[in-house]
Amino acid sequence: MQNNQRIRYCSIGRVKCTLPTRQTMKSGIKARQSLKNLIKLIPGKQDQGKLYTHLVTSTVGTFTLKVTSTGLAFLTNLLLARLLGATGYGAYAYAMAWVGLLSVPATLGFHQLLVRNVAIYHAQENWSLMQGLLRFSNRVVLITSIVLMAAAAPIGWVLFGSKNEYGMLHALWLALLMLPITALTQLRQSALRGLHQIIRGQLPEMLIRPLLLVSFIASAYLLFHQYLSALLAVLFNVVATLIALAVASHWLGKVLPEEVKTVEPETRIWPWIRNALPLLLVASIQIINFQIDFILLGAFKGAEQVGVYAIVKRVTDIIVFVLSAVEVTIAPSIASLYAREQTVQLQQMISNTAKIILAVAVPIVAVLVAFGKSILSLFGSDFMSGQLALVVLSVGQLMNAGFGPVGQLAIHTGNENGTALIVGLAALMNILLNLLLIPKWGVVGAAMATAVSLAVWNLLLSVFVYRRTGIISVAFHPRSFWGVR
Repeated sequence: MQNNQRIRYCSIGRVKCTLPTRQTMKSGIKARQSLKNLIKLIPGKQDQGKLYTHLVTSTVGTFTLKVTSTGLAFLTNLLLARLLGATGYGAYAYAMAWVGLLSVPATLGFHQLLVRNVAIYHAQENWSLMQGLLRFSNRVVLITSIVLMAAAAPIGWVLFGSKNEYGMLHALWLALLMLPITALTQLRQSALRGLHQIIRGQLPEMLIRPLLLVSFIASAYLLFHQYLSALLAVLFNVVATLIALAVASHWLGKVLPEEVKTVEPETRIWPWIRNALPLLLVASIQIINFQIDFILLGAFKGAEQVGVYAIVKRVTDIIVFVLSAVEVTIAPSIASLYAREQTVQLQQMISNTAKIILAVAVPIVAVLVAFGKSILSLFGSDFMSGQLALVVLSVGQLMNAGFGPVGQLAIHTGNENGTALIVGLAALMNILLNLLLIPKWGVVGAAMATAVSLAVWNLLLSVFVYRRTGIISVAFHPRSFWGVR
């Protein structure tokens, strides 16, 4: 046994965990060294030269893509906020919040299952099961998304009726057309990532769609010099999403192994459904956590405060852009390392990842807290009232970043059921806090509810994952709290 490793058995679960010593877990490791170590640990192709090139390209490309996507999202929200104002932007954000909320049940958890199972089937060269899973997931997701779209349309009428406040009803109805398009795009992106096409598996949603949306918005304003409406902005989003779906479908067809295209598909419907439903539950609860504040804020306070809060939340999303970028990159590797019982490498990868995430998040939070009012003024004077909410959400997102990729760690080590329970408790807390705080505090109340729920679910989930796998997800931790000597 190497000097920097030791074996301990987890008190809960049946996993033998070989954990690093204090020297390996030393908190002073720099982010640059952590990234170097992380790259060395991710498993993949057998040829080490090709593996290194592939992983460097994927990691650097993912971060570059995430930065570009974040910049495009900032530019999109800046343009829409300046052109629509707080009220018009609120109507647009409210419609898109409903699409985000319904897109998760529309996929039925298969977008998460595809990443894991396609990677496994590819490693096993089980082409018939891969073909069966791709076909089955496409059919069931298309049917489900159409049903949800049809069911949600009358809800909009109940909420807004004939008054159609600020065009919110028409914007919502038009946005619902995105539901099946978005769901099918997510499936194709997940299949691409399962085939280790990490960059291509992110480009349609993170680059192509936002780039097209910005182009449409800018072109409409420059060519026609007319006031942009929330309805037109939603229409641009629908068209951009449709083009992204076409691109993702084309790429998947190109990289799919030839054996998959010719083999007779094999289906395991009930095992797939049993595995997908906990993933669906986790994803649904997470999206409730992320979107319920918009829904309830719109119901209690109207479009204007939704617009202010939407900008605040978009700005604070920058804090965890590294978290979301790294999670996409390492998700297949978590499953592979855990399946091979390479717990030392898995712990090192998670620790290095968490350090990188936190090292980037801290200075961003400092800038947002210090210059929040000036940053919000870029979107217009209507949005400067969200300064306090910006500070509250920044603190919440900092805690979210500090716990590392704990969500992906839980899901890809086969702990979906416990994860669903924990995230469900946090979502229930989020809903109750929003109902309690929004009527009195408005935007600030929604921010407080979100920040508290983020802290609670990350803490509970990190403890749960450690007790089941022996892996610690946080960047820096009091070792005695985790029972590590």
